[in-house]
Amino acid sequence: LPSSLNVTGFTLQSSYFSPVYSQSLFNLTFTQSSAATTQLTVYLAKADLDSIKLTPGFATAVGNTFLSLFSGSVNDTSNNLIAAVPTSMALVASTVIADTVPPTLRSFSID
Repeated sequence: LPSSLNVTGFTLQSSYFSPVYSQSLFNLTFTQSSAATTQLTVYLAKADLDSIKLTPGFATAVGNTFLSLFSGSVNDTSNNLIAAVPTSMALVASTVIADTVPPTLRSFSID
């Protein structure tokens, strides 16, 4: 069970080694399905998601979605730090859910 999550310690990148694209994540939230599990579900904030969507072919499939993180990005309730996952050894996503939401106009101005 995590006691803290350092949202600035996570980076999505386009490949396992030497990524062409990367996006530091700044506004993550997370949930844990039960107290007995070591698995977290992490959600991207709209600002991070919008930035990722501006890069075609990035974070759209398992083959172009990898995660690296700093040591200490997550602390458990005993204050144990998660081990670092460096950029050169990024973890591949186990699943990537396709974006099926069409764009919408939120505002405009006329000058």
